[in-house]
Amino acid sequence: MSTDLVGSGIAQRTLTYLALGGSGIRSIEPLLYLCAFGLGPRQLRLVLIDPDQSNAAIKRASELIDLYRDTRAALAEQGAADVYFRTEVVDAVGSSLVWSPITDDEGLADARFAVRVDRTLMRGRSAPLGHLFDLLNPERVRNMDLTMGFRGVPSIGTVFMNRLRDERFFAQLLSQGQTEADAVFFAVGSIFGGTGSAAFPVVGRALADGLKEREGTSAIAGVPPQRIGGALFLPYFTLPAPDTRDAPDGGPRPETVLFAQNAAGALPTYLTTSTGYGGLYMVGDSEPREQLKNEVGGERQANHAHYVELFGALAALDFASRSGEDAAARLPVVRATAIGGRDPGWADLPLNAPSRARLVGGIVAAHHFLNAFRPDGAAHPDLPATLRGVTWLQLLKLKPEELAARTQALDGMGRFFHAAWEWLAEMRRSSPALALVPASSGPPTRIRPDELVEGRGASAAERRSRHDESMVFRHWNDAAWAHRGTGFRGFMQVMREGSERYARAAFAENVSLKGAA
Repeated sequence: MSTDLVGSGIAQRTLTYLALGGSGIRSIEPLLYLCAFGLGPRQLRLVLIDPDQSNAAIKRASELIDLYRDTRAALAEQGAADVYFRTEVVDAVGSSLVWSPITDDEGLADARFAVRVDRTLMRGRSAPLGHLFDLLNPERVRNMDLTMGFRGVPSIGTVFMNRLRDERFFAQLLSQGQTEADAVFFAVGSIFGGTGSAAFPVVGRALADGLKEREGTSAIAGVPPQRIGGALFLPYFTLPAPDTRDAPDGGPRPETVLFAQNAAGALPTYLTTSTGYGGLYMVGDSEPREQLKNEVGGERQANHAHYVELFGALAALDFASRSGEDAAARLPVVRATAIGGRDPGWADLPLNAPSRARLVGGIVAAHHFLNAFRPDGAAHPDLPATLRGVTWLQLLKLKPEELAARTQALDGMGRFFHAAWEWLAEMRRSSPALALVPASSGPPTRIRPDELVEGRGASAAERRSRHDESMVFRHWNDAAWAHRGTGFRGFMQVMREGSERYARAAFAENVSLKGAA
């Protein structure tokens, strides 16, 4: 699988990305970094689904989404949001950002499972239903607090997930799917836990079914299955033994020993029955990493990022790049890629040469920005003095003081690029590790440009000629000739084109197709 995210037309398409549960929501972070580097669609509509509204993954994703959009807005004010940060990011759910399937219209404070299904009303003629409910759900499950998630019990989640069909934002998504013929829909989540496993089959089927006519509303046709895709996360992490068998509310905890069993039981549903998906990507890890803590939910469930979540984001972009599957194909089409060793590296990314050059160039640009403009994400003490006499600025007819005055845009880019660096460092420290950039070795200012890409060792002569940021600026100078007199917008073009020139010159083996899966 070799994805084209540069010349495929993805820049003109809309991708609706449905992040299901904690794993799906964590995949938003690498997706936003890819979009910031110019590898995303024209518009990205985000739908986050999780009953655990206080989950740390939601907070982390929400903050990054806000930072991305604020930075893009600042660049747009300067007429420069069509290079990096090109993708428009939209909250499809609305101001709340996250849709919870257990939200009660009456504002019911009690979030226990039995209360939310009105167990107390199952009397009289409904008594057999109540007896069946009690038989299927032991007391510790009946009394579990659903605001802490479904905890590896997807049968509970499916009771509530079909409420998605009643939401106004869902009807709007379906309507947009009818008016935008090349828009695609992509769901990402795990099938070994609770929320993702509960949501995945419901989301695909609901999108394909559409909505029937109701009193006061018209019917809305479903999305053709070839335009509905999904990345199924197989077990890629484990949990340490908990201090207590039960959760704080007396309910169950997710059990690591059941992860593989849960996934094996769920897979036939997607391969042998119609769940609405036209394209499926299987993503997992044969060496699941153990998380540091075993927390049920809430702010303390701060699971570390994993490279599998990056591959989930890449799967969504691959699906969007092809505008879905061929309508004449036998659906669902199942796709997979493989890594060549224990720690994934550049050769394992399923990208073609131009897309890989765009990604490596984006990382070079971010690293250079965090050295020359916002050192390690902080304000520069005297940026105009540092840039005085720089050739590419003169060609752009942009004075150093004028560039430095774009503080909102520069600050936003600095904070966002620094977040990307921290994410890369977290990936590098992981086991298995994502061996792309030696970000775990220190902040950007401690890494030379020629050391930026892993898997490439420079000779002594090369190190002498590429030991500082001036070498990157030389390539920016070459790029600036094509953008003479274009001011700040030209600055963004020069940053991308010059950084990609440097990437091709310094890391030729990493931007080529050789070794790609």
